[in-house]
Amino acid sequence: MSLQKEHRAREAAKRMRQADGEDVLEGLITRYGWAIRGCDAAEDGAMPVYAYTVGLARVGIPDLMVVGMPHPMCGGLLNELAAQQVEAAKAGHKTMPGPLVMDGVERKLYLLPIGHDAVAKYAPEVLEAAGAAHWPILQLCWADMAGSFPWEGGFGNSGIEQPVLGTVPGPAH
Repeated sequence: MSLQKEHRAREAAKRMRQADGEDVLEGLITRYGWAIRGCDAAEDGAMPVYAYTVGLARVGIPDLMVVGMPHPMCGGLLNELAAQQVEAAKAGHKTMPGPLVMDGVERKLYLLPIGHDAVAKYAPEVLEAAGAAHWPILQLCWADMAGSFPWEGGFGNSGIEQPVLGTVPGPAH
C-alpha cells in the first residue's frame, strides 16, 4: 500500500473512532443526563490527569472538572456531585462557585469558575454538547490533608499536582 493510501486509511480509522466515541458519549448523556470524560496526563507534563462532565448544560447547570485526581476517584466524585447538582437544580437552586460540602467527603472542597480559554482547550466536548460558544464549567478543587487549597501557602498534596484552571478566590475565603 502506498504511503498516501496508508495515511488516508489511518485518517479514516481515526474519524471512525472519534464518531464511535461521540456516539458513546451521546448515549451516556441521553441515558444518565451527563457523561464523564477522563483524560490522561499530557506527555509534556503540562497537565496531569483530569476528568470532566459533559451534558449538564442540557439541564441548565455548569459542567464540572477535577484535575490531578486519579480517574477512579474523580469519576465517582464527579458522578456524585453531578447528581447532587441536578437534584438541586430541580428544586430551583443554582450551582455556584465557592465552598462545597459533600456527604462522605472529609476534605474541604471548593468550586472555581474556569475561563473560556481553558474550557475550549481542555474540555471542548462541553461546548459541543451545550451547542454554545461559551458554557460555564466549574473546577472542583480539594484541600490537602492540612486543609489548604492549591492557591494557598503551604499546600502539599503528596506529590499529586492539582493545577488551578479557575479564578482563585480572594483572601476573604
